[in-house]
Amino acid sequence: MTQTLRSTIYFVGVLVISVLALAACNNLQKDITIDLPPYEGEIVVECYLEHGKPYRLIITESVDYFGAVDLPPIPQAKVVITHNGISEQLKFQPGFDSTTRKFYNYVGTTIVDSSVGGEYALRIEDEASNRLITGVASFLPAPKLDTIEATFRDTDTSAFLLTKFQDVDPDKPNYYRIIINKDSLTGETTTEFSFEGRFKTGNQITIGTGYDFKDEDTVFVSVFHLDKPYYDFLETVEDARQGNGNPFAQSTVIQSTVEGGLGVFTALSFFRRMYVVRKED
Repeated sequence: MTQTLRSTIYFVGVLVISVLALAACNNLQKDITIDLPPYEGEIVVECYLEHGKPYRLIITESVDYFGAVDLPPIPQAKVVITHNGISEQLKFQPGFDSTTRKFYNYVGTTIVDSSVGGEYALRIEDEASNRLITGVASFLPAPKLDTIEATFRDTDTSAFLLTKFQDVDPDKPNYYRIIINKDSLTGETTTEFSFEGRFKTGNQITIGTGYDFKDEDTVFVSVFHLDKPYYDFLETVEDARQGNGNPFAQSTVIQSTVEGGLGVFTALSFFRRMYVVRKED
């Protein structure tokens, strides 16, 4: 028997075995039906207190994974925010903030003043379903900006930014978030992430970007001082976003800052500067 014939017989034999193995695997397939328990919706709230703006928040109802894309609002809720003994009940009045690009459906008349201390308390009652959400928030000291610097690459005209600011309290953990937008506050977001202020020189924290900027670019740099609950909320939201659609990713539970429902209630403490990128001659 020639070498070629032996090789041909060997190939055919392997092919037959492979086909039989695949057929056996097909016989092992079985459709499985899983009965999911009924989903009970929860109240979802998103409220950010910001200096110079009125009380505003959005309340919706959560839906199951295969439910409607749009989250249904809850127009009949009783929403009250209390600060230093003064309470206001917010009215159902849907709107949109073009600066923050956030929708809201409850609004008040009280203008937030971050210079006045004290705790803000949120209370949401949905009497129709006997549900209650509560939350508390306070303004933290805003970070103090040192400098914003642009450094250009020698090989082309692109530049990266360094934002330098002082850690608010070096004796305890502090949490921050930086957001950098081009052209306007609603323009392209080139940088956005949260971090713990552990790595610093002296008491100065330095945050760098990628080579995302050109000469004469106008950028808006915002650095937020976060409390731990809001930091955890942002981190778990980001983990859930990255794992969405990945069957091998570990499931993530969003750590809300409110009790009795889902979502966030917090006060935004930040510095914000407009900066024009310029290449020195």
